[in-house]
Amino acid sequence: MKSALKAQLALLILAEVMKVGMRLVSVTLPEKYLEGLEELVRQGRYPNRSAAIRMAVRDLLLRELWNNSSR
Repeated sequence: MKSALKAQLALLILAEVMKVGMRLVSVTLPEKYLEGLEELVRQGRYPNRSAAIRMAVRDLLLRELWNNSSR
């Protein structure tokens, strides 16, 4: 992993822990997605649905936008 990408990831994790710069966003999801999120929370993999969604968005951005090595 490139050092700039590592630094971005470290900042994202820090923001997650400190809840720095968080904004409320409403989304509409299919029932199946919500059921899956609830199951992940029940399994203890995430503390709540919001945390699971934040991690999913972070992973999407890392893969699709912030990782320029594939382009």
